[in-house]
Amino acid sequence: MHKTGFLIGRFQPLHMGHRQLIRQALSQCDRLIIIVGSANSARTIKNPFTYEERKHDLEEYFKSELVDVTRVRVVPINDYKYSNSQWMSDVSMILDMYSIPNSKIIMFGHEKPGNDYLNWFKPQIDSQCFDSLYDVSGTEMRKLWLEQMPGKFDPSVIDDFKYFEKEKEVFGNYPYPETLNFCCGDAIVECVGHILLVQRANTPGRGSWALPGGFKNNDETYTDTAIRELLEEINIRVPEKVLRGSIVETRLFDAPDRGMGIPRNTLAVHIQIKPEPDGSLPRVSPKSETLKAKFFPIYDIMNTMQLFDDHSHIISTMCKVLPIPAHLNPVYMGWAK
Repeated sequence: MHKTGFLIGRFQPLHMGHRQLIRQALSQCDRLIIIVGSANSARTIKNPFTYEERKHDLEEYFKSELVDVTRVRVVPINDYKYSNSQWMSDVSMILDMYSIPNSKIIMFGHEKPGNDYLNWFKPQIDSQCFDSLYDVSGTEMRKLWLEQMPGKFDPSVIDDFKYFEKEKEVFGNYPYPETLNFCCGDAIVECVGHILLVQRANTPGRGSWALPGGFKNNDETYTDTAIRELLEEINIRVPEKVLRGSIVETRLFDAPDRGMGIPRNTLAVHIQIKPEPDGSLPRVSPKSETLKAKFFPIYDIMNTMQLFDDHSHIISTMCKVLPIPAHLNPVYMGWAK
């Protein structure tokens, strides 16, 4: 019986453990589909390399191992930070799309914390785990490279690394580290299918597009923070009373693994406003903390842009929209003109 294998990983970076796992998987199946995660993530310390860069590294490895290219295929998959169900749905679509009818499907992986997904598809899909022959960690490799071989990374990743190392130093003697959190407010300003974004002028995430927002002051509420940022920093030409009256939903995003460094809890404030009488979008005139501010179509945000931190996932959750699955998105699959 024909066997189709599937292997999911982020490969940030591709290391000896991954190479061993690929070799073992190829020995157990006729065709191997390697699903590369976090395709829709912007560059961060955790995800410093783009999908295209990681795909290239995998293909170079296949060449070095003289792997028959007809036996392997690399496909992308999105992250869905706040929806495991959607991620599982995308995986199921890939399994259905790339498996041969009546063939045996096997999900390969390493036994390690965080690989619970290998059991999510049972009993319909068989899984096979291999013990790693190498004591190697992608997290440790990234840190080592950042410290000793920074030339491997985009400058924005180096800047972020330095920022969070400094943050760690500044708060290193805080007496109650288990309670230390930063409080933020972010605004989702929606207008006729468009969302207002700002281009960050400062580290972390310098140059990336993000939701307008900032740190909460001790004399204001989370909602006050979001409104203040819109009025003072973004200088949106909408009266405060209208902004407050147009709030349709608020939601706290406080996952401990949001971003990097000290946990940052944010209240997302969803504001739906109407266009100007002539049909144009409200004007904005950003100040020093942002390079630019602009309304973008939600479709473009979800499918062609990689926003700062988890901001695209916040938009997806609050506006109830989903990106095209990465393996069907021309941006990642090379179909774009």
